[in-house]
Amino acid sequence: MDYFTLLIINLFVISLLLIVFAVLYRNKTKKDKGWVFNYFKLSYRRKLIRTWISLPMSLIAIFLLYIITDWAEQLYITLGVLLVVTFLIQLIYNYVKWKREEVGD
Repeated sequence: MDYFTLLIINLFVISLLLIVFAVLYRNKTKKDKGWVFNYFKLSYRRKLIRTWISLPMSLIAIFLLYIITDWAEQLYITLGVLLVVTFLIQLIYNYVKWKREEVGD
């Protein structure tokens, strides 16, 4: 099995799990204090904090991928840009939702 097929299968399974968890925890009470493993049980403020905490771990993972694998340079650049863009989208989305949640309370 090549890398691309494995990547597609992993993305499909992860996407399916994310959809299931999002539906299960849609109208549940969110936790704003204390430690919670499940991302979907967190308030938007806590999701924003977790997004910032995940940044160093993501950078380390990208660096380790660069060291361990011998992919083409274009693939590294594409992967890096994709991760930065998704990080920024997640960060902005959680910030906007947190501010709306603050106003609504």
